[in-house]
This record gives sequence, structure tokens and C-alpha cells, in this order.
Amino acid sequence: MEYDITYYSSFLFLLNVCIGIYIQDLTYTFLFFCLFLTSVLYRTYINTYYLLADKLVIYAVVLYGSYILYKKYTTIPLYIYYCILTTFVATIFIYHYGYYTEQFCFDSDANTSYSYYSLLHCISSIGHTLIMLS
Repeated sequence: MEYDITYYSSFLFLLNVCIGIYIQDLTYTFLFFCLFLTSVLYRTYINTYYLLADKLVIYAVVLYGSYILYKKYTTIPLYIYYCILTTFVATIFIYHYGYYTEQFCFDSDANTSYSYYSLLHCISSIGHTLIMLS
């Protein structure tokens, strides 16, 4: 079976699982492991149920990450905080703006679309890594 690049970029979430284990945050560990599973399952067996599960876990990760960022706000150096916000805004821009303009993740060319989804995986992994290690 041949997979696209988004299948492989989903493995970046395992880095976040390892970091979650290292910092002993079981919630982050669990959420990122679920995100890895739903992402790989959706890309292996494309269907509506796996897509919905993937989106649900994505929102759970975003909400939990936002909660942790809020709790750590006063202890995070300002430049790290701005880097985290930049990753968040970048993911929103690439995904939602791309949706409305049929660009980036929603480009008609599959390779371009997959490349931007992989970029989203990378950016979100970095953003949450910064939150976890701050």
C-alpha cells in the first residue's frame, strides 16, 4: 500500500507523546497518542468516522494546549509565548483561510494539499512542544 506524505508526517505526534511522558503530563501524552492513532487510521482507511474522530481529537489537543498555555502564561518568556502564538495563528491561517480560498490544504492539486497538511502537522507539533517544555 502506498501512503501520501501526511501519513508519515503524522508520526511527528509521537515526538509529543515522548515529551508528554518526559514531563509526566499524562493528559498531553494521551491526547497526542490519540491524535497519532486517529491521524494514521484516517490516512490508512479513509472514511467519515475516522475523519470525525481525528477532528475531535484535534480540537481536544488545541483546547488542552490553550489551557496549559493559560496556566503557564506568567512563567513563559515573552519570546517563547509569541512563538507559540505564531504557530497557532499559522495553523489557523493555513487551514481556515485555505479552506475559504481553496488554497494550501484545500488546493486542487493533491501533492500541494498533502504538503500543507504535513506542514500543519509540523507546525502544531512544534507549538505544542514549546508549550510542554516551557
